[in-house]
Amino acid sequence: MTDRISSLPDEMLCHILSFLPSKLSVSTSILSKRWKPLWRSVPALDFYDPRERPDLFLYMCMYVFSYMLRQPIQRLHLRISPFQQRQLDGEEILSFVRDVVFGGTVQHLDLHLNFSSCIDMSSDLLWCKNLRLLKLNKLTLTFCYSAEFPLIKVLHLRNIQILDGNHLQQILSACPNVEDLKILNIDNVFVDYEDVNQFKRLPNLLRADIDENVVPLEVVGNVQFLGIKIKVLSYPIYGKSNFYFFKL
Repeated sequence: MTDRISSLPDEMLCHILSFLPSKLSVSTSILSKRWKPLWRSVPALDFYDPRERPDLFLYMCMYVFSYMLRQPIQRLHLRISPFQQRQLDGEEILSFVRDVVFGGTVQHLDLHLNFSSCIDMSSDLLWCKNLRLLKLNKLTLTFCYSAEFPLIKVLHLRNIQILDGNHLQQILSACPNVEDLKILNIDNVFVDYEDVNQFKRLPNLLRADIDENVVPLEVVGNVQFLGIKIKVLSYPIYGKSNFYFFKL
């Protein structure tokens, strides 16, 4: 099996390595002389090690990226554990993300930052015009009218704090071709019927999983699959959330 894998062209091996966490991808350099430089040509960065000391974790991210500066990065997956978040500087994390996306080649961006950072989509992601997939989890989000992401097909926003409730309308307007939409556990956003006309329709939308009263149903009414998370108060003090799934 090892011989068969080694017989593959470098491009194929790099493609395979792109599906591994970056730490494992780098570790393949010890296999042989041929493998030693391959990880530097992998077009993806995937960092998540909840057991790693925060200072060493951030150093590893920067170290790996520094050796891949000439390689266009197509995917970035960065997840910060709660343990690391308490000891990491949010601005340092954002600085690393900005450096990666600055080349404008990132197509998949998946950030799970445990509220350690505030992302401004119109400045921090200014260069991400090639984005096809954007997943943001556990961070604070802001926005202004200048950003456009016409190529995004997958947009997932989970456990997000939005500084201004109107920003959600602007975000959706900036992603007019989204097909897979998730907006779950969003703070500081509530929509009533008077806000319907402020949302633009999403004509290519196929699937939507959303919180109740966050996006008007008229905006997602053309989907094939719709999930709505409804908060149900079953006790005087405590509440629970039920998730309803519909095939339309």
